[in-house]
Amino acid sequence: MARNASIEIYTTGEVVAVPITLLGISEEHLVRPINYQHVEELVESDEDEWEPIEFRLWPHNWVKPHPDVRFHIISGNHRRKSADAKDLETIRGKYIKADSELEYMASAIRTNTRHGLNFAEDEKRANAAKLKELGMSGAQIAKLFGVHKSTANNWLSGRDTNMSRKQKQEPEPVQETPYEELVPRETIVSSGKRKVMSLLVDAQVNADIEEAIIYVHTLKPAQQELLHHLVGWLQKVIEG
Repeated sequence: MARNASIEIYTTGEVVAVPITLLGISEEHLVRPINYQHVEELVESDEDEWEPIEFRLWPHNWVKPHPDVRFHIISGNHRRKSADAKDLETIRGKYIKADSELEYMASAIRTNTRHGLNFAEDEKRANAAKLKELGMSGAQIAKLFGVHKSTANNWLSGRDTNMSRKQKQEPEPVQETPYEELVPRETIVSSGKRKVMSLLVDAQVNADIEEAIIYVHTLKPAQQELLHHLVGWLQKVIEG
């Protein structure tokens, strides 16, 4: 249960009932756009079941949306707009000390990845780039989003920029060629290597490269060495 607190003093992390009029949204500094369909869903829900929003003091160098605004919402913009639509006077929230823009972005992303709407791929890339500009390392960005370091590095390097778009496209039909046609009958191939080649053909080599890299790093050194020899053998097969 939230308690009414003084407008002047809030204890960090304590859940309090904050007057709606004191809470402002900075459209320019959102870590993700407002999803108004989600706002409508929240309007139809019970506000007592909402997670407390997180807020901080409004930065002195930012333009306020209204003179009465005292606080900037770190996480909970959808709940704030839903509270307006429901004509609520207060909303449960927690004061967070986040003086810099880096502290604000880190807090907002950390909360959104823990609960709330998932970030779209382009939103992750844009936020990762902004965090890097503000001084956060690739390893720290990966930890913040809860992803592998290679994923964060791909975001920062710009690799696979069109991956999301490609995934949404209708996949092209794959013409399957019988294994017997790929390997001439007169070719002498050991049963073990024939099985490996058959498995590769059946799999259509559709494995995600990033997932494969992560998987390879989980193998024991002896297994990685065996895989290395297999790659060399397959290269010789391809080159004829």
